[in-house]
Amino acid sequence: MSSPPPGWPPLASSPAALTDLARALGATDATLSDVLGLDDDLLALLPSPCLALILIYPTVSAAESFWAERCEPSKLRPVFLRQRVGGSCGTVALLHALSNSTPALAVEPGSPLEELLSTPEPGDGEAALVARRSEWLANSTAVRAAHERCTRLAVLDGRQPHARVVAGISTCATGFLSAAAAEAAALMATVGRAEAAAAGDGAVGGADAAPRSALNAFSMLAMSAAPREVGTREGAGGV
Repeated sequence: MSSPPPGWPPLASSPAALTDLARALGATDATLSDVLGLDDDLLALLPSPCLALILIYPTVSAAESFWAERCEPSKLRPVFLRQRVGGSCGTVALLHALSNSTPALAVEPGSPLEELLSTPEPGDGEAALVARRSEWLANSTAVRAAHERCTRLAVLDGRQPHARVVAGISTCATGFLSAAAAEAAALMATVGRAEAAAAGDGAVGGADAAPRSALNAFSMLAMSAAPREVGTREGAGGV
């Protein structure tokens, strides 16, 4: 078995980003939603039917003891993967939710999810099948690419020799628009401070403190897509 590849950038809990990731993995009609609370009234707000829940919790000893006391090995043989790459826990959780929700979820032919579901039985037991699936995930360039598209804010500047991403910024934490707007505001503030320092007036602060000449050099456009009707496939599990 090959050694695990370097860690992936962490995936934060964001319904919009995880929905995008689910569809990139091949679950074309999957939708994820925030669970706002656990009482019946708030659970009733969730889309129905609910096929899976993804729970993020601290891996402290009390939590591990809780599960150890309440769980036993499954006899149902669900699709199961071991996490072998750091930072991939969110994608592992999503793959568990998606792969064990078929046929209620449609799976795109040729997608990473279909590839996972069609992993051939090795013929030497469940543990070997789990190891094969886990190895597939650790080395899947398609899954890693989808994961990283969800976690990186790309900076595409045609004057540069290659595409770049903003280091340490996850678009999953706040959503693409908030992350991109925050970076634009930071750039405006930086340029404003530099121009103020060059002018010798010692201005400090955020974008509001930038000299008018610097602010006038900025403009932004936002791109969106016009709403379109999507046909309903017969027999597909809607969410």
